[in-house]
Amino acid sequence: MSKLTEKAVALLQEGEVNLVIGYEEGNHGTRPLFCRQAENADRLILDDRCTNNIAVYLTKRELTGTGKVAITATVPALRTVVQLAFENQLKEDNLLVLTVDGHGEVIQFKGFDEIKTYLADFPLTISCLLYTSPSPRDGLLSRMPSSA
Repeated sequence: MSKLTEKAVALLQEGEVNLVIGYEEGNHGTRPLFCRQAENADRLILDDRCTNNIAVYLTKRELTGTGKVAITATVPALRTVVQLAFENQLKEDNLLVLTVDGHGEVIQFKGFDEIKTYLADFPLTISCLLYTSPSPRDGLLSRMPSSA
């Protein structure tokens, strides 16, 4: 049992959270997992294959309900949590955020400020592809009718 699974089991069994949102193996890669029972926590995974941004589910009241929710977050999901908090869409007292470091150790954040500090070690890189070659459309729009 991974340390992440152990943590999720403990959170659910102790009633600290009503739901753990994470990832599980799917038929074609990973997929979101909504775990409400400790016995299903063994399906949780968190690795480089987990690319869906599951933080979007945190704003779905029909899913999260009124209880406390835990999320196992990748770096992009952590960024989304911070943004949603900035937009006042999330409250710290209803959310427990977990991630796993490179050694498999579970990190439990104490709040949004701690997540921001953690993310400082993961600079956001944005690449932009600038397309400069003319396309056939460009020629059609810019040609003047020929005079004969």
